[in-house]
Amino acid sequence: MRLQIRPATLSLPWQSRALLFRPVMISRRTIVYLDGLQDPSFQNRPQPGAAITDEQVSEIKECWQALTNGDVRYSLPSDLLVQVFTHKSFDNGWRPYNQRLGLLGHKLYSLNAALLLQNDLSSSAEAINGQNLTLLASKTAGKLLNSRGPAHIVAKDTNVSSKTLWTPANKDKYSLEKAEANAGVVTIFAAIGALALQYGTPTAEKFAREIVLLGPNGVLVNKHGRKQTQNKNNQK
Repeated sequence: MRLQIRPATLSLPWQSRALLFRPVMISRRTIVYLDGLQDPSFQNRPQPGAAITDEQVSEIKECWQALTNGDVRYSLPSDLLVQVFTHKSFDNGWRPYNQRLGLLGHKLYSLNAALLLQNDLSSSAEAINGQNLTLLASKTAGKLLNSRGPAHIVAKDTNVSSKTLWTPANKDKYSLEKAEANAGVVTIFAAIGALALQYGTPTAEKFAREIVLLGPNGVLVNKHGRKQTQNKNNQK
């Protein structure tokens, strides 16, 4: 990556001269979209060729129905739902994919996981208003908030990983399993992001809590889960 810096001066009321930096050139691969223009290197990808079949759409809808227990509060338009289940790798990124929805959803997921973790009453001397916030610095909380491992389990157990549309870059078994797991996690987070855009953050956070965190296959009720965390907290 090459970055050329040119200094310039600017007069300000409180400061006579300020040094500004104007980036003249950046690596082509650092930005995919800039002011609506596609990155030139991204334009060299193969032309679109992979079609999404009616059967795949039907399977995605069935998976979503099972994940949400058919709750109409979490219904999504068909095109948005397919985007939620479409990884950037599918068809070389020509179709609407879920990466940015996943970024938004991950933030809401982490916030609600943190709120649930510190929600237990504690008599510890370090507790604030009866809540022991030091739990958020524990290794267990770190796994839940900063890694994708626990969400991998949710995506796998709810068949979200297997229904996510993605294209493998490597064909060996280990890489395929890892890639499918990662693609499924992005779908879980993208679902939260899509609900936030469709209905607002209250609905998205409710989904994050009721389905992803505390649902039958939720992050906080599996082996990384809430009961284990509560027991450790009660022993302190």
